[in-house]
Amino acid sequence: MKSTPDQILAWSIEPVPDGIQYNAAMLGNQSDVEALFTYCKLDQGIILAEGWQFLFEQFGLNNLIDIDQKSHWLKHEDKGEWICKFVDQALMAGYNPVINEAGDYDPETGMFLLLDGQKTSVDWKAIYQLKENLL
Repeated sequence: MKSTPDQILAWSIEPVPDGIQYNAAMLGNQSDVEALFTYCKLDQGIILAEGWQFLFEQFGLNNLIDIDQKSHWLKHEDKGEWICKFVDQALMAGYNPVINEAGDYDPETGMFLLLDGQKTSVDWKAIYQLKENLL
């Protein structure tokens, strides 16, 4: 599920009339990611599965949290909950950052269906505990 340089990884409806289409070059820039997170906070932006994969690979969870400190999109006082919010957003878009796979997530069952048909359960307790590994 690697992205191509010109592939749209995320978009925002602002500024009107055309919005912004984010490719890898733009998502490689922290200030552009911060702006995108702000649009997402206002329900005016979306990050696709390939965009989430790019963001997790480019910045890692620690740096994504640092970027979100400024946008306050997913910010939570409890770092474990904050991490869970990031993972949930990626899962809902079709990317599981824990196993670095694309697929479909069913929040009702907590199962992630991989593109090859395999199912894996999302261990929210283990994801929450990732806070112990972050600075």
